[in-house]
Amino acid sequence: MRIVAVVVLLAALTACGTSDQSELAKDANAICRSYSQAVDELKAPTTMRETAAYASRAHTLFAASTRELHKLDPVPADAGDYREWLTLVDHALARVAALERAARAGDEKEINALGNETKRDRARSDALARKLGFSACATTG
Repeated sequence: MRIVAVVVLLAALTACGTSDQSELAKDANAICRSYSQAVDELKAPTTMRETAAYASRAHTLFAASTRELHKLDPVPADAGDYREWLTLVDHALARVAALERAARAGDEKEINALGNETKRDRARSDALARKLGFSACATTG
């Protein structure tokens, strides 16, 4: 089963970061680091039931982080990229909720489809995060 890999893809908004470039980047990186640390403390699931519970907890954490990210105020030059990035974050949040529903239903096909959607969106999200200086909000690699 690809459950663990998919959960990591959906829940991991963040990775380790480096330097901050602006006040926006400083604040976003702090939010992403906090989220990442909280998710790292969750026990990795091995069954569908555990995956549903994991996704529920990850969703709660991710939703709180997303609300904080939406409160940030980018400078006008960054506003377009920031809005686009937040849209991708919102879509990822919705996929975590969908993962929970799919795991509760035992729908491995849907879980795999959600993982594929995440992989597709991740490249653009990471590129925007790096452009904005959100190193802690992008996956490594």
